[in-house]
Amino acid sequence: MITEILFEDFSNFIKFEIEQIKRFQCPNGFCIMYVKPEFSKDFKKLKEILKEALRSSDVIASKDEHIFLILTGVDKQGADFVRKAIYDFFEGNVVEYYVDYPQDALTKDELIKKLTDDIYKKFGINLKHYFAK
Repeated sequence: MITEILFEDFSNFIKFEIEQIKRFQCPNGFCIMYVKPEFSKDFKKLKEILKEALRSSDVIASKDEHIFLILTGVDKQGADFVRKAIYDFFEGNVVEYYVDYPQDALTKDELIKKLTDDIYKKFGINLKHYFAK
């Protein structure tokens, strides 16, 4: 079962994950995934499925029907597998996107910027205010 944290701690957890990888020279990075159901009625079901299906080493946080995941030790291929499974299970009625550390960005702020910019460009969903300092 996945580890759930408060959304307010999500950015700090990204920073922690980067520091762990650097300190212990881990060969694998991680992905940050954003997931949102198309219909509000599916939010609780989606969150519960993710909490049960993902690993205990992964992290979930949510805010206003937006779900944010940290998939540890996962590259883009692994994140795409998770993304496709979510998309298929909800018959396409879900918005999902991910960014990869270190492939897409090397710092917490760069990762968040890429995630929020790309989601806005692709889906028109503005998430920047959630990460404002």
